[in-house]
Amino acid sequence: MQLFYAPDIVPPEYTLSEEESKHCIRVLRMTCGEELHITDGRGNLYRCEIVDDNPKRCRVRVHDTNSEFGKLPYRLTMAVAPTKNNDRFEWFLEKATEIGVAEIIPLATEHSERRTLKPERENKVITAAVKQSLKAYHPRLHEMTPLRQVIKQPFDGQKFIAHCDAPRSALGKAFLPRILHKGGDVLVLIGPEGDFSPEEIDLAVRGGFREITLGSQRLRTETAAVMATALVAAANKEQGRILREAMEERDKIVHEARKQAEIAAQKELDAVKQQIQIEKDEAIRDIRRQVAVLSVDIAEKVLRKSLEDKEAQMGMIDRMLDEVLTPNKN
Repeated sequence: MQLFYAPDIVPPEYTLSEEESKHCIRVLRMTCGEELHITDGRGNLYRCEIVDDNPKRCRVRVHDTNSEFGKLPYRLTMAVAPTKNNDRFEWFLEKATEIGVAEIIPLATEHSERRTLKPERENKVITAAVKQSLKAYHPRLHEMTPLRQVIKQPFDGQKFIAHCDAPRSALGKAFLPRILHKGGDVLVLIGPEGDFSPEEIDLAVRGGFREITLGSQRLRTETAAVMATALVAAANKEQGRILREAMEERDKIVHEARKQAEIAAQKELDAVKQQIQIEKDEAIRDIRRQVAVLSVDIAEKVLRKSLEDKEAQMGMIDRMLDEVLTPNKN
């Protein structure tokens, strides 16, 4: 499947951008009549046909739309301090998009070594990952945001902070998958190469963030961010497996109940048909008996009439003979 990204697509027809048109016609060598797919990055997957293979303005016709294509059962926001080497942060953007993330917030922290980004370049990395991994949802990339602002902003879901320092709260640190509530909104904070400062950790804990560990190994910033993304995805996948098994069991029960109901209904229908047939046969026998009685009655009446007619004829013949044989007195 060839996937293109067009956030402004409006069916029934759409013209690809010059860059996407060139890639489609020149690089992939697609022509009129061939099928491709377009996503708007908001969950809609459009199945299209090329109707004009112009390499600068390729035009397609939308045949059908698949809404909420590949929608995840959770919504993950990763707030990550960008690395000094931007290639490593872009690697995180690519891998997080492939695994599954809804929003990415670049963090400005006390120990941050990079405080500026090139949003256009970073979004191109995300878009390429969306197309490569056949995603219909395009992660939202926020502007560089101070950590304190992220901590203080309202968030209706679970909030976690991963750090290498000693735990601050009485609950201590917990391995992320063990405390994650599946199927909800999740926000994870990942610090810079120098980690969060003690003050920042305290602020996050007071702000309702739960301290977590991602395992026993010490990880780079971008590796920790990808690991957290993968752990959330894996935990929800396991939950998804449990839900699928429960749904399959439910479907089996429903199927068996429907099957039993159909058998019972068929038995009742057969009994009704049998009763109708019995009543029908009895009615036919009654009709035949009535016809037989009526036939005898009619036959008797016909025979009686015939005898009466014969008697009348004999009487007439007798009178005629009497007239002929009796001498004329005149």
